[in-house]
Amino acid sequence: MEERYEGTQFGNEPFFRIIYKNLFLIIIVTVICAGIALGIGFCFVKPVYTASRTVILRASVENVSSGSATDSQNKNDVSLAKKLLPNVTADLANERVEEYANETYAGEGKIDRKNVETKYTAESFVFVIKYSDTDDSSVNAKLDAIINGFNNYLDVDNADYEVIMAKNLRLVSLQNRPSDLTKKYNIALYVVLGAALGVAASIAFVFIRYSLDNTVKSRETLESLTGAAVISFIDKE
Repeated sequence: MEERYEGTQFGNEPFFRIIYKNLFLIIIVTVICAGIALGIGFCFVKPVYTASRTVILRASVENVSSGSATDSQNKNDVSLAKKLLPNVTADLANERVEEYANETYAGEGKIDRKNVETKYTAESFVFVIKYSDTDDSSVNAKLDAIINGFNNYLDVDNADYEVIMAKNLRLVSLQNRPSDLTKKYNIALYVVLGAALGVAASIAFVFIRYSLDNTVKSRETLESLTGAAVISFIDKE
């Protein structure tokens, strides 16, 4: 029969020892909670669809194409144009482009500039523009609206780009077909939250159990209660 006393074993054991003794339980609960969160993610979280289109920054450069332009002028104009490529990446996701894109977009919902991602190849003026949305039926149209919105932005707010002496500067698609579309489930956050909940719940359970347990589990506790020396002791845990 286990001896009981007024008090608990919680305060008599180091934190790390309690965790170590119940490590298997904590791991099992964490894995189960992460698995449940994964299942919830697949069942209830909408996948994110990303449309991508390859475009090129192209313009009718009258000064460059004219016979009066020198080779040094042409090289200088190209050099200036390349310096503006990072501007295109930033401007594709600015508020004005978002506004112009929504003006040209006739589908359901609104275009969010935060969903725009752009990459470019510095030496070729080629861009890959991506737009992500949970609605696969509209994501292609929203991406095209972003491109149209940027071109409208160039027509109105082209001061920074005029340095390349270009007219009719445009992002022109290199694809004569719908944008490439990929599908992704963003459920990593659910798994992390589920695992964190499992760790917290299992540790809380362990410490509650220890705080309510008043059985004698150590030689020192038994000696202090009886005042007698303990010759032998079997640790059940």
